[in-house]
Amino acid sequence: FEVPEGYHISTAIALGYYGGNLDNLSDDLQKQEAAKRERKPQSEFVFKDKWETKEPKK
Repeated sequence: FEVPEGYHISTAIALGYYGGNLDNLSDDLQKQEAAKRERKPQSEFVFKDKWETKEPKK
């Protein structure tokens, strides 16, 4: 993958959202769940085959 020196590969994937009653969560988690979600486009952080080789646009 030609990962540059100083970087380590790790993976964390979270899919979905909390689907239960927000009253069951702590106050700080209720605020997180109710807040507007802003996500980076995958094109900014997903690479293919080797470092910084992005999937072609379709």
